[in-house]
Amino acid sequence: MPKLDPYHTRPMPDTLGEPVDAIVLAGREAVVERSYDLASLPRAGLAGVLPGTGISVRFRFSRADGGIGVDTKLDGQVVLTCQRCLRPVAVPISGDSALVLVADDAAAEQVPEGREPVVAEANQVDLSWLAEEEMLLALPLVPLHDEACSAAVESEAVAVVGEPPEGKRQRPFENLRDLLKKQ
Repeated sequence: MPKLDPYHTRPMPDTLGEPVDAIVLAGREAVVERSYDLASLPRAGLAGVLPGTGISVRFRFSRADGGIGVDTKLDGQVVLTCQRCLRPVAVPISGDSALVLVADDAAAEQVPEGREPVVAEANQVDLSWLAEEEMLLALPLVPLHDEACSAAVESEAVAVVGEPPEGKRQRPFENLRDLLKKQ
């Protein structure tokens, strides 16, 4: 039986596991595609993201001025709470970013314009963390349903509060003048 080198007997690396060596991937100009759900994005729950969320990210590695370049393309759907009706709303998200992995803050200042610096060890890049960062940046400031949701909210508010009695006009600041005179 021929003796094999350790290289041939070592198990192959898990290509779906984290972290990855961006230096090797940049040398090959590799493209890595990953999909994530809410369970694999721990900070997303803190941002109000609900179950049913799923994103896909495409990472393209290359050599860039000042470091390792990572171009990302994010697509997916996040489930958030609608700010009108307080029910879950599925919001499509997408985004593209041009990043550069740098060793420290001093190197981040040298990054050419058009690319965003990310301080990370290039040989130990956690792609799920990077995907989560991109997703958090793509979240809408105010998640809302379409206009149908606002009509439902108004009808529910009228049902809860009730219509004002006919002929009786509400004046919430009617006694304000009297209160100001007392001071």
